[in-house]
Amino acid sequence: MQIEDKIEYLNDQYTIIKCEKDEIFEPGDYGFSPTPLSTACLKGYFCKYSIENDYLILFQLNIGLETENPPVLQGISATNIEEHSSNWMFEKVNLPLNYSGGIIIGRNVVDEIYNPFGFWRPHCYEYVFELIFEKGRLVKTFDHCKYMLLIREIIRNSRQVVKKSIGYFEEDQTVIIKAPNQQDLKSFSLLVKEIASKYISSKTIELFNSLKSKGYIELDKKLHFGEYRNLSTCFEKNGFRNIVLTKYSTDSQEHLELDLVIAQCPDSVQLLNIYNKYNLGTSFNLLL
Repeated sequence: MQIEDKIEYLNDQYTIIKCEKDEIFEPGDYGFSPTPLSTACLKGYFCKYSIENDYLILFQLNIGLETENPPVLQGISATNIEEHSSNWMFEKVNLPLNYSGGIIIGRNVVDEIYNPFGFWRPHCYEYVFELIFEKGRLVKTFDHCKYMLLIREIIRNSRQVVKKSIGYFEEDQTVIIKAPNQQDLKSFSLLVKEIASKYISSKTIELFNSLKSKGYIELDKKLHFGEYRNLSTCFEKNGFRNIVLTKYSTDSQEHLELDLVIAQCPDSVQLLNIYNKYNLGTSFNLLL
């Protein structure tokens, strides 16, 4: 996990989840060259912002600087957090910022959503808002709480699918087909080849000795999550249930945290727009 920037909004403390632009505050514009503060702050600085009379203000800056005499910022001198360390803090800076673009902010982390790396995603928070600024002035606010609630519900439902079938699906994975009981493997493999070649780009099916004796057929192409779901759904339409598996059939509770799955529902377009606009990760439309 990385230390997040914070912002005070309507008398509450929020985490800045993602900005539409690269950064709200650029240290290089003020003569700073930050160095990593720790493994939890690799970019070398973190900020606290506030909104005063609808304008965006930098209130506090913590920054890693390899110097004994940091530059003054907005008339404020830095304080060394630990004596002889590179960790410096500028308090009560009150620097007006000229930022234009959107900012996604969140408050109250939902405990069941776990993300061990990087930063929390919007659906990890109970309260989520999108603030739109023009040259530092707050001009629009959008409440996304209901969309994040929907995403969490989708993840919960998806995890039920996971426990019954594929487990933790990470990137492209090897897929095997389990022949139903009393099914002739040779004739069934022809059906697998027909279905696989129609719904995915795989044209050949390989039978491996280690799997053949156990009644399994392995595809010669690794599938990503969307392809897997298409293939699995097609088999179910042909009367075969719970036969499409992967070699990674675990009960991981972190499933779908790498790639967000968005259900086909009336709000799908809005959800996709939010995640695409802020480059928050790959998203799929999935009919559960």
